[in-house]
Amino acid sequence: TIRSFEALGGYGFQADLLVALYGLGLSDQILRRPLNTLSGGERMRSALAHIIVSRPDLLLLDEPTNHLDIDGIEWLEEWLSSFSGTVIVISHDRSFLDNIATHTALLSQGKMTVRAGNYSEFKETEAMIHFSRERELKKLQETLKHEQKVTQTMFSHRKMNQYHSREKRVAKLSRQINEVEKNL
Repeated sequence: TIRSFEALGGYGFQADLLVALYGLGLSDQILRRPLNTLSGGERMRSALAHIIVSRPDLLLLDEPTNHLDIDGIEWLEEWLSSFSGTVIVISHDRSFLDNIATHTALLSQGKMTVRAGNYSEFKETEAMIHFSRERELKKLQETLKHEQKVTQTMFSHRKMNQYHSREKRVAKLSRQINEVEKNL
């Protein structure tokens, strides 16, 4: 019905499409050209424009800046900043990620790490965590070395109860070191 058409933004669809096309560096002439005459970049940008005007709740974007010039990237960043849905972006464009991301996820060795903030903030946090773990590892290794010396002393003095107690501490420290090393 006409009310459904209006409620879904039917009358504004073409205007919204033109805004998206222009923002992504295309003209309205692209609408008159057969699909097989469009370059790969034109196809990608027109597909992105179509997705944008379809008003999705969730956008999955894989390298969305690949076929865009600076103006197109800036327009997309601005549009994404005002987008009310969820966007998941895979990109090597660090500047783009810094400008649009509110959360960053890293998938490494089958493990997903998600943190609030953009890419640079994520990397900064990761560096601080890595530094802290290295410091913890060094401290554990020093403690282990000391415990091993004390354990050896207990053994050489035939203090077997104390020796076995120290052996347990050494084993526990070794397990802790292994765990920290796994997370480096």
